[in-house]
Amino acid sequence: MLTGVANQVVTETEGFQVPWQAASLTHRFCFGNCVQLAQSPRQDISALLRACETHFEAGRLTSGRGGNALACYEDVLKKDPTNAKALAGLAKIEGRYVELAKQALRQRNPDKAKEHLARLRQLNPNSPQLAALETQLAENTALPPPDVAPLLRTCEAHFNANRLTSGRGGNALACYEDVLKKDPTNAKALAGLAKIEARYVEWAERALRQGKLDKAKRYLASLRKVNPESPQLAALEQLINNNTFVAGKVIRDRLKDGTLGPKMVWIPGGRFKMGDIQGGGDSDEKPVLMISVDKFAMGKYELTVGEFRRFVKATGYKTDAEKGKGCYVYKNPTDFWQKEKKANWRNPYFSQNDNHPVACISWNDATAYAQWLSRQTGQHYRLPTEAEWEYAARAGTTTSRYWGNNPDEACRYANVADQSLKKKKSDWPWTIHNCTDGYVYTAPVGRFKPNAFGLFDMIGNLWEWTCSEYESKYTGKEKRCVKSAGRFAARGASWSSVAGWARSAYRIRDTPSNRSDYDGGRLARMP
Repeated sequence: MLTGVANQVVTETEGFQVPWQAASLTHRFCFGNCVQLAQSPRQDISALLRACETHFEAGRLTSGRGGNALACYEDVLKKDPTNAKALAGLAKIEGRYVELAKQALRQRNPDKAKEHLARLRQLNPNSPQLAALETQLAENTALPPPDVAPLLRTCEAHFNANRLTSGRGGNALACYEDVLKKDPTNAKALAGLAKIEARYVEWAERALRQGKLDKAKRYLASLRKVNPESPQLAALEQLINNNTFVAGKVIRDRLKDGTLGPKMVWIPGGRFKMGDIQGGGDSDEKPVLMISVDKFAMGKYELTVGEFRRFVKATGYKTDAEKGKGCYVYKNPTDFWQKEKKANWRNPYFSQNDNHPVACISWNDATAYAQWLSRQTGQHYRLPTEAEWEYAARAGTTTSRYWGNNPDEACRYANVADQSLKKKKSDWPWTIHNCTDGYVYTAPVGRFKPNAFGLFDMIGNLWEWTCSEYESKYTGKEKRCVKSAGRFAARGASWSSVAGWARSAYRIRDTPSNRSDYDGGRLARMP
């Protein structure tokens, strides 16, 4: 009787369902009172059936990490050989492979069809669908592929004319898709789609290098149309986002290893008075000039120990201090700063962590870092010019400092020579700010209030190298960035600076290889 029922199911479902059959009972059974007999663990089977269904819905039919539907339903049947849901589950798996094999045959994909039929044979070698599908596979394999050569030549002509996704009379994308409708595995058509994708990537990258953001956005829209899963898409969209200028916006470029670079702040272009606006400054702060500055990005913080360490680890770079005779460090009121052979950015003779500004770096060292970062990100990083630095430091102010004219308000905005320093070094020979900033040497970046552009520590902590050649009077070099000079200007004062030095207009200069425990840097990035 059971065999007859099974055959009827096969007939009614046209072979879609083939019930599993057992020749004998394998579990104990009884009539009447069965309380003392072992029962099937129905709750366990219900949980197992749910797991089987999960495997099926996830496409893990006969293989997969963590199990598959076939093995799972077979486990149910070991516990309960007549379980209707498990038997139906096996029939569903068989039906799924039948449909997958038919789909592969329709798409003229014989390799995939063979794979599905092999799985079907493993599942049920007596499946009534198997023989018919294998016959169809043999017939399809014997058929010659459709003649798409003329169409491929048309596609190539569209591509060479840059009619990639639009154009009168057709385009390459639509043309290659027509080929694939006729021959779904056509290698030339698939390669053609890849070429279209690569060309849009190339064009988008070139547009970004040229600063043509609108054009880059159009290319990315077309790239998304060709392949919304393109691995280049997310990276290019991030570049567009970073290069979309919004004053005050913080951006971070991605390095080649996928990690993020330093935080940069977009600074709007504008005009400002540069130099000794207040009067009473040094002679090299004159003449006061009206300077125009184009938009650019400035480091939100000074270059940190951690960022510099990453550069050194990646390149094996040796600083001037490490290659030479060390770094100048403060000794005492008599000797002032003396060169210590063992002093360098790793050990400036005071305690630092990775979030402190990196000290004991020369102009050469800071420039080497900027060049490395440019190669890593594909963007143009460098040290700021003197004009860019002062424009960014003033942030629209005309006072001697970006918080005002009172030096004793410094400790809310800057790490300078103060009562903290005097308390530690009672013999400190110079005047101090009459306030307490809490640090003797460098402070972690970002501990004080920023200026109006959102930049931290533009005064104090460490002097910051610029890329402008120093001259004793402003004659135009303050607006230019040079690759070599006898002396470069540095700005911004440091932890050891007196009030007269901790001003937006104050300048010092040094040779490109010089390094001290008060020398650091901050980067600029071009749009």
